[in-house]
Amino acid sequence: MLLRCTARWVEFEAVRRHVGEFAAQSGISCEDCHRLLVVAEELFVNSVRHGYGEECDGPILVELTATEHGFELRYEDTAPAFDPLARTSVAGLDAGTEARPVGGLGIFLTLEMSRGARYRREAERNVIELIFVRSDEQP
Repeated sequence: MLLRCTARWVEFEAVRRHVGEFAAQSGISCEDCHRLLVVAEELFVNSVRHGYGEECDGPILVELTATEHGFELRYEDTAPAFDPLARTSVAGLDAGTEARPVGGLGIFLTLEMSRGARYRREAERNVIELIFVRSDEQP
């Protein structure tokens, strides 16, 4: 299933509906739907806030695919090149809330919720592909 939208806050409602429709059509659990929604929200917020710098008509593409043991998320935007996977650790994670530096936790959690991730720059687009295993398939 493919959704094309723009980097406007109001568009997140379309992303939320897209994830819900995918979950219903593919038969993934409520838990997996929530996990997918958290990840989609993190990517969307990062695109609007950090990638594009503010709301704009910049395109965002969200493609969801069911697989034998799970599902995949392909996310694209045309914001300046940025590889969120290059920052796979969060500095100060063990520090208290007040001492921990701001930023990076969302992507860290996104990676923790997925089984695999890949980033590439393709035709002036940031492309992030995430692989998920269904919660009932995990050991």
